[in-house]
Amino acid sequence: MTGLNLLPDSARVWIYGAEQALSAEGVKALNAHMDRFLAEWRSHGREIEPAWTLVHDQFLVIGVDETAMSLSGCSIDSMFRAVEDFGGIAGVTFSRSGNQVFYRDPEGKVRCVDRIAFAGLARSGGVDANTIVFDNTIPAVADLRSGRWEVPIRKSWHMKAFGRSLSPAG
Repeated sequence: MTGLNLLPDSARVWIYGAEQALSAEGVKALNAHMDRFLAEWRSHGREIEPAWTLVHDQFLVIGVDETAMSLSGCSIDSMFRAVEDFGGIAGVTFSRSGNQVFYRDPEGKVRCVDRIAFAGLARSGGVDANTIVFDNTIPAVADLRSGRWEVPIRKSWHMKAFGRSLSPAG
C-alpha cells in the first residue's frame, strides 16, 4: 500500500479514477512519476509526508496526515496538477469530478461511464441497488479501511443520485 497503512484513520485521502486500467508500463511510469512528485511536494515550504497507492490498476489514492500540518490550497493544487501531468504524459484520463461513475459490472470488472450513461444503465436494469460502486468522495483513510469506498449503490450517494432511475426489478 506504499505507506497508506501507516497513516492514521484521520488522514485525508484523495482518490483519482482512471477511465481505463493502467497497463504494466503505465503502472511503472506512475510509480516513477509519483515518487518524484511526492519527494518534492511541499506546503508553505515545509515537507509533506504523504502516502499513496494504486488500487485495481485504476485508482490513484493519495493520503496525508494533516495533524501536524494542514495542506495549503497551493499544495493541493500542485497535487492535482501532478496527477493531470501524468495523465497527459501517459495518455490516461484521471477523474476526480463527479461526472464519472465507477462501478463493477456483473463479471466484477471495474467500469467507468459518465452520469448520463449510468442513469441509462439504471433505467435498463444494467445496474441495480446491489451493484458495487466506488465512492471516490470519501474523505479519510478510515473510510477506506472500513469498506465505505467500494459499496452497493443502496449504501452510497449514488442511490440518492440514481435511485429513481433504477428499474423496478432492481
